Amino acid sequence: MKKDDQFNERRKFIRFNKNFGINIVSLNDVATLPKLDHEIGVNISLTGILIKCEKPIERDSTTRLKIMLVKNRAYKTIEANAKVVWCNRSFDQKTAYCIGMKFTKLSRSDKATLTWYLK
Repeated sequence: MKKDDQFNERRKFIRFNKNFGINIVSLNDVATLPKLDHEIGVNISLTGILIKCEKPIERDSTTRLKIMLVKNRAYKTIEANAKVVWCNRSFDQKTAYCIGMKFTKLSRSDKATLTWYLK
């Protein structure tokens, strides 16, 4: 697959661009309770998530996420395992990092909840 094809392939998935609650509850199988450090969800799709965090996370790190979704006054949470694909300093906040993650494990019910949120 060509690089351009990979980019186009990623864009086939709906991305919901709205801040939402997220906690990184473990990083590389070590608990981060109650959470890592001021993380905020930026966008989400069925295959991955973009967050902002005050601390960088190394590429290929594994995470366990708790994601809080609100739609039409309904509140639902999902839990997912994700792998860090990239991490860059934020352009709009010098003290934050943008972190792209790919879901590696999402239960059937959590996937249904996420589909509900994205529609």
